Amino acid sequence: MKRLLIAPSKSGLFVLLLILTVIALGVPCAAQSSEGAAEESVEETREQLEEAILWLLRVTPRARLYRDEEERLERIDEILEFSWKYDHDPFLIASMIYCESSYRPDVIGKSKNEIGLMQVHGGALRRCIDRGFDLSEPRGQIECGTWYLRDRIDFCGSVRGGLSAYAAGKCSLRPESRAARVVERRFRLAEKLKGVDYEPQRETDRS
Repeated sequence: MKRLLIAPSKSGLFVLLLILTVIALGVPCAAQSSEGAAEESVEETREQLEEAILWLLRVTPRARLYRDEEERLERIDEILEFSWKYDHDPFLIASMIYCESSYRPDVIGKSKNEIGLMQVHGGALRRCIDRGFDLSEPRGQIECGTWYLRDRIDFCGSVRGGLSAYAAGKCSLRPESRAARVVERRFRLAEKLKGVDYEPQRETDRS
């Protein structure tokens, strides 16, 4: 049996070429649109994070929350950079820094000689030094804390477990323990920082 080959008409070829051209042009446009949306999302998160930190500055006068705008923006960019590098919610990291040190990079804890913005201590501190983090600078302190939190989350299998291990060395804590309340407070503050209308409220139960 002979096969019949039907040649497309000139108008059909024109339509086909037009469709292929639109598809070819649409692919890079879609990619550019996706990149633009991602950049817009990053900028939106940065602005929201700055608003949250400014709110903390208003309700906590004694905290060193970078009244100098340039320095404050540097810290925000570092929180974003290392939150995304180590797969964290940046608002949770902002909450941790506030709870741990009130955004004071030179603070030293009294109980375990915790140092820096994220109050890392003991074996975690030595591991950060071994990895080359400069703990004399805020940037190195934030990377140390975010890296160690990721390490604990992966070890414990959950964000809550990782926060527990970060705070008290254990993946699981008794709900009534002080360390468990500390962990819950970090979650509550992180959710508050994501809000739009902040209700000024002083935080008193520091870790």
